[in-house]
Amino acid sequence: MKWEIIMTVNAQKDLEQIYKNIRYVLAVPVTARKQTDRITEKISDLSDFPKMYPENENGIRKMTVDNYLVFYDLDESRGSVIILRIVYGGIDLNNMSL
Repeated sequence: MKWEIIMTVNAQKDLEQIYKNIRYVLAVPVTARKQTDRITEKISDLSDFPKMYPENENGIRKMTVDNYLVFYDLDESRGSVIILRIVYGGIDLNNMSL
């Protein structure tokens, strides 16, 4: 069974911001596209293997893609993978809201 991937508004904004930061701040447009493509591809892999990463005490799972962290939850009743946030791995996670 393939699970449906659902991106929250926050996750969509996170991915856009990652692209814009690499594209415009770091001024590397090719890298910006490649990085966001890699993140998107790894998220797509979750449709086949949603339980590949362990869940924390709150039921949230974390996947690493290069220097970025993808936080997601599963809705088993719907067969959905809900992408909550996509953030740079170097940030202070204590101040981040999912």
